[in-house]
Amino acid sequence: MMLLPRIVDVSDKGQILIPVDMRRAFGIKPKSWVYIVPDKKKKKLAVEPIGKDLIGHLRGILADVDPGRSWAQELVEERRRDLIREETKFDTLFKKKK
Repeated sequence: MMLLPRIVDVSDKGQILIPVDMRRAFGIKPKSWVYIVPDKKKKKLAVEPIGKDLIGHLRGILADVDPGRSWAQELVEERRRDLIREETKFDTLFKKKK
């Protein structure tokens, strides 16, 4: 059977339903695990079935992360961007009340 791309609804809780033919084809059973891989640049999500070996599947997941990357510096930069966004929002609200 050929599996074709589908459009599915997202519930109010953020849940999606994987069509039964796809679940069967990939061995996704109730209460099993799937790995959701975000790709921000392409604005896509990929869903990969994990099966029973969760630890084995996740082994090496960070292999492509740049070892010279500073997670602390990235967090500081993210917080700075958040602060700028919040200050801009505050300034917009404050100026409207004048």
